[in-house]
Amino acid sequence: MKSNEFKRLEPRVFHGPYDVGGNAYYLSRGERTHKVLSETIVYFKQWFGYPCDIDLQMKPGSDPLLSLRWWAMMAKVLLTADVVHFNFGGSFLTDFTRKRVLADLPLLKELGIATFVTFQGCDSRISTYALSEFNINACANCRSKDLCGDAGYNFFKQEILAQVGRYFDGVFALNPDLMHNIEEARFLPYSNCDIDAWRPPHHDWSHPGPLRVLHAPTWRELKGTDYIIAAVEKLRAEGEDIQLDLVENIPHNQVRRLYESCDILVDQVLVGWYGGLAVELMALGKPVMAYIRADDLKFIPADMAKDLPVISVTVDSLADELRRLIHDRHQLSRIGAASRLFVEQWHDPVKVAKTTVTAYKQAIISKPIRPSGIFERAERLVKIAIRAFANIGRLWLTGAKDRVYGFLEQLSKLTVQVLFWICLPFIRIVSFVRLFLLGTPSSLWGVTPILTIPLLSTADKLLGFNSKTFVYTTYHITKNFDISLQQWVERTARYLPFLLPFFYRAAFLYCLFRFDVFHFFYDQGILPREGRFGINKDELIKLRVAGKRVYLYAYGADVRTRSETFNLGGYHCCLHCDRVMVNCICDSEEADRKQAFYRQYATALLAMGDMVKYVPDAIDLHYWPIDIQKITYVGVKWDGHRPLRILHAPNHAWAKGSWLLEKAVQELADEGVPFELVKVSKMPNHELMRLMDDIDIIADQFLIGFYGYTALEGMAKGKIVLCYIRDSIMLLGGNSCPILQTHPERIKQTLLRLVLSSPAYLENLGLQSRNYVEHHHSVDACSKRLGQLYLDTAGFSKKINKKIMQRISQN
Repeated sequence: MKSNEFKRLEPRVFHGPYDVGGNAYYLSRGERTHKVLSETIVYFKQWFGYPCDIDLQMKPGSDPLLSLRWWAMMAKVLLTADVVHFNFGGSFLTDFTRKRVLADLPLLKELGIATFVTFQGCDSRISTYALSEFNINACANCRSKDLCGDAGYNFFKQEILAQVGRYFDGVFALNPDLMHNIEEARFLPYSNCDIDAWRPPHHDWSHPGPLRVLHAPTWRELKGTDYIIAAVEKLRAEGEDIQLDLVENIPHNQVRRLYESCDILVDQVLVGWYGGLAVELMALGKPVMAYIRADDLKFIPADMAKDLPVISVTVDSLADELRRLIHDRHQLSRIGAASRLFVEQWHDPVKVAKTTVTAYKQAIISKPIRPSGIFERAERLVKIAIRAFANIGRLWLTGAKDRVYGFLEQLSKLTVQVLFWICLPFIRIVSFVRLFLLGTPSSLWGVTPILTIPLLSTADKLLGFNSKTFVYTTYHITKNFDISLQQWVERTARYLPFLLPFFYRAAFLYCLFRFDVFHFFYDQGILPREGRFGINKDELIKLRVAGKRVYLYAYGADVRTRSETFNLGGYHCCLHCDRVMVNCICDSEEADRKQAFYRQYATALLAMGDMVKYVPDAIDLHYWPIDIQKITYVGVKWDGHRPLRILHAPNHAWAKGSWLLEKAVQELADEGVPFELVKVSKMPNHELMRLMDDIDIIADQFLIGFYGYTALEGMAKGKIVLCYIRDSIMLLGGNSCPILQTHPERIKQTLLRLVLSSPAYLENLGLQSRNYVEHHHSVDACSKRLGQLYLDTAGFSKKINKKIMQRISQN
């Protein structure tokens, strides 16, 4: 037999560059049983812990062209592959920054390598189609839907789908709803587990005690987790014996015991099909509930649709179906046995692989005669190298601007480095004059344009400081800052972008001369930050060398990590985060590494409230001042007849638990207890304050565990504030704080208690709120706390410390 004929019978297949849920890995194991040399390649292992053959160990979001491992992998693929099977709608050069779309496919096609792709979900789910065509769909509930629409991810997916027929020899889809948008797609069942290793354990279906329901979402909004929790809570409230085991953020190799102990899995109630988790549970002989869209069944084999044992439920029918099984548990054993047989028939990787292997061989046979060995293929590669190199070169040229900017960045660093050492003696002399001769230190508050820094600057002025606020940009909330370089930054970026590195460093040199004390939040200093959050290390080092005092403060996202947050308990702000590793710093290792450096070079690290848990050894100091003079007391003017008015003003509803409040208000309305809920977002502060005048209650947040600045503004107006406080020890004054501490599960009861109270009682609560803010959060009170901080940590001269002590001692 000739060598290339042999290769047609036993092709070498590479799966990559992603493996979502282990589907590619176990499919490749199945393909090996059909005498196919099949391997999986991944850019990086996901935290779930699924195995792979080749891990390139690249950082998520990094450019593959900068990885030596990627080049070695590509050489292996180009020289030895007969088939490349891409997963999750990508390719080895497709990146989700949308600069390159299937850019390596022309080279693979030119070399005669057969290419296949498997779409698995949101890699090809077009949200606009789902929203318009499906009455029930996950896109409507997705908190990242703006990413698909406004941010253009739909267009990126459509661009990939438009080229499917041009380059790929075969297209598969694991979810039938995807096939509405991919004409060329063929349905492929999940093959994400070794069914011989997932054997049903012995299970007593008639055991006493609650029906144990398992739900293990990786993305709560898509799975409809809130609806599932609500259904179970409804049944428990009715006295039904049911228990929900919510499994999240546990590696795949640690959850087997939890899976085996459950009675039934509720997979999802929105997507329209079941997922890889359902396959694993059915392999264990467990019944599965999921929403199955009837219109999509036309895309799967008729016998598979006939055999399907999944109990189809909707949001509305879920509670009734669960109630039925609670009282008729003998069905569970029958459905579980049918589920195991279904997996053996339709989800066995060996059987699924028969479909892919047949497709591979057909595609290979249809190709022109190709070189039979490595050397012949290398010779062919040389012949097409010019075109291939031109394609890669074109991509390289698209980054030329970034490389020029990188050069200018290094040049500006060198320039400032030289100027810094030249100017250092003069910088220290100027500071010496202010600190020791004049006794008037100069402080900077910046550069994060938070509403509180102008007031903190005022607090410094009360201590005798010459204080200024300094920002590069402003938010919609306020533009009231002393030094705002926003127009300069925007104009430089528009007309002379190559000067931006010099611009930031020139601003830094100016501030070194101008200020003695620097107050930053953990997310950014004057120089461009390192990563998503963080103060430039070079900046902190130079501030220390120049003898400056540096204080770093937390505002939330700049210190909040997922592991620490999940350790807080059942309710926390990571529950429905729509952009992990974007909204907050998230990564504990990164946060610990940055904070260790900050402790070395900053004068002090500070935090308050819930943020203290994320900054070990930080000074606990409340640094949210309120301008009592500008916020007039209005109070609660309720006559006991009209509905109470509630204001909820979240800029990030996923973090504030907005749906918990909306659910409580709706339930009370259904019971005939009306409230008027006013919900606003991203409103300028002066408009928000005006809106508060006609409000009775400020609903702050119900997940984070500590109040926000809007709560203090509402209290200054004399309004009642509802908020979830995880621990009263975080509050100034402890339990004397008049904030109504409301657990997420008791919002309804708290609101009902308020509406049943007398108008005089509510008015008195509002008055307590005003008094509390005047005493603890006025600019004057905050100034005294800052003064004590300086006395304890700044090491100022006796002349300055005397002024500070005189100020603190004033009533």
